[in-house]
Amino acid sequence: MRYFLRYDRLARHRMKTVTIDMYAPYINGVQTCFPHAKLIIDPFHLVQALNREVNRTRIQVMNQYRHQYRPLYNKFKRYWKRLLKHPKHLPRAKYKKYRLFPEWKTSHGIVQYLLDVDDTLGSNHEYAHALAEALKKETSTISIHSFTTPPRSRSHRACAESYAHLKSTMNISPIPWRIPL
Repeated sequence: MRYFLRYDRLARHRMKTVTIDMYAPYINGVQTCFPHAKLIIDPFHLVQALNREVNRTRIQVMNQYRHQYRPLYNKFKRYWKRLLKHPKHLPRAKYKKYRLFPEWKTSHGIVQYLLDVDDTLGSNHEYAHALAEALKKETSTISIHSFTTPPRSRSHRACAESYAHLKSTMNISPIPWRIPL
């Protein structure tokens, strides 16, 4: 904060945009120092928060089955990285024999199997990847209206944070970046 106060007040009031990550003290400090600037949330941190929330939900669901049904717990534990991949990047036609499944499956089939276990995980997964896909687009006119409310779940902190910051992220048109997932 002291760093930004080195600039005179007039220069800080003329600042049009500031790109930051989602750390709340940064957001509050920047809004104080640069009252007229539009905040642009770093897209990497948005996607990171979304993936973290999907993983947090997976762990909650996985721990429910730790003592109840150990084979399902093991599936959630072993195949967690597939849940973080965007569904369109998962092979749908390449069947393989996976250790914890008696039948041949695709990576997409494993993800669908895990998502079908819990509605909260499924909705957070769908919402997170839809938001990440929207952020990958190059213009700010992407379907922001389709994200009018975050998913209803016990564990949607990052999804709600991302939703809250999405509008400020999309203030600049066109967005000059792409997000690698």
